[in-house]
Amino acid sequence: QKMYMWNIYTLIFAAECLTVVLYWAMMKYSEALGISFSMATTIYGLIMIPLCIQNLYVLHDVVHGATFPPYDWQNYITHPLSDFFSLPWMDVIMEHNRH
Repeated sequence: QKMYMWNIYTLIFAAECLTVVLYWAMMKYSEALGISFSMATTIYGLIMIPLCIQNLYVLHDVVHGATFPPYDWQNYITHPLSDFFSLPWMDVIMEHNRH
């Protein structure tokens, strides 16, 4: 179950990254596709908002159920797109254990 939770969390991270690429593509090829800025932004928002919510819920489940990631690189995908830099996993664990 530990691997399953981390695999789902990694899948959500990859989907968020791909959504950013999709938004870029919609903006770059908007004239060829016939998509306006507001339509591209709406599509991006309709995809990204549920992904970010699921990211938060799955992160919380992972913190309680599978505290340490199976791969070292997964330490750095905890808060994608939340700031200029991702928050390292140990900082998340330490902060969460304070309550």
